Amino acid sequence: MLRPLVLGSTVVLALSGCPDAGEGDADTGSSTTDSTTGSSTGSSTSAEDTLGTTSVGTTSVDTTTTEADSSSGGEMIELADLPVGWEDWAIIGMTDRTDGGDASTIRLVVGNDTAVEAARSGDTSPWPEGSILVDVVWTDGGNGFSADMVAPDTFGAIAVMEKDSDRFAATGGWGYAIFRGDDLMPAEPDVIANPADDVDESTCYGCHNSRVPDQDFVFTMPLPLPTAMDIGAAEAHVNGMTLDEGLLEWRFISVHHRLANTQMRVVLGNQTAVDAARAGDTNPWPEGTVLADVVFAASAAGLEDWPDMIAPQSLAAIAVMERDAATFAMTGEWGYALWANGAGGLAPGGADGVADDDTTCFGCHNIFVGGANDFVFTSPGPLPSP
Repeated sequence: MLRPLVLGSTVVLALSGCPDAGEGDADTGSSTTDSTTGSSTGSSTSAEDTLGTTSVGTTSVDTTTTEADSSSGGEMIELADLPVGWEDWAIIGMTDRTDGGDASTIRLVVGNDTAVEAARSGDTSPWPEGSILVDVVWTDGGNGFSADMVAPDTFGAIAVMEKDSDRFAATGGWGYAIFRGDDLMPAEPDVIANPADDVDESTCYGCHNSRVPDQDFVFTMPLPLPTAMDIGAAEAHVNGMTLDEGLLEWRFISVHHRLANTQMRVVLGNQTAVDAARAGDTNPWPEGTVLADVVFAASAAGLEDWPDMIAPQSLAAIAVMERDAATFAMTGEWGYALWANGAGGLAPGGADGVADDDTTCFGCHNIFVGGANDFVFTSPGPLPSP
């Protein structure tokens, strides 16, 4: 049975990282599944005051940190900083949390250059110094063009983990933070850690320390992505469309979870698409827009150690829409192409032609979306105001 979609505008238990966490503020969890071993994990974090700027790899982060005095233990807690430019970082993981009510959230994990390089190379045990993971949290919403789609509704928060073994020695070498709402307001210190009890699962560090200390305190396992070489080796589609070798470095547009076929997808865009999405200029999308749906197979059941968390398990396909009015005039000015992932790698497949039913890409988009949303199912995931 499909669970009801929640269209609420608040995040209450959404920032509860552990499946049995009580009500009130707690840490933010996120998870994916290791496609090689099948092991499951998730990512979590919290917040505090920070200002100022320095660089970590090629990424600027806020660094003037106020140590927080915990009311529970009176000890000073060192908190992670609010990263600068996180919305432009490359993807690492995604999950759909089915906790229920306003706590049901869909999430995307992105990382700075250090974290992404580690994730893509499998060098995450431990994660290298300087890694920063950001969990982007939206309330679960629906999609007006697809009844079985869970998609971002309202922006809830970002949760941050920052690896600095010297600075965050008291919390396993990781700093944690949560920044909530459109103004990215930092969470209170006791959400991050309780110095009197380092396995208190109502806090970020307590939950991570009690559940995943053997995974460098990180729940998230990287998405099972193809390599740039795999993408570059993919043949052109019959309509002439090709996969861009740099596709995995594109910025995110949105995420969604298809319940009927248990697929989870991350939507990436080229520069034209991202500029349009951030400006709200998507109906119609501008000429030259390219949208790439990275499609993962998932299970209808949650992870073994986290029943309320649905996560990708294997790469299924990459589906692409390209806005080119002259070339694709017969299909709503969009070209459609799909590369299915199989034993031989990414291979062109799917039918993109004109049809009166939903047996082709254009037929489906034309019937269910049409001109109402420029033939595109996806709506960009909302982000905080600049």
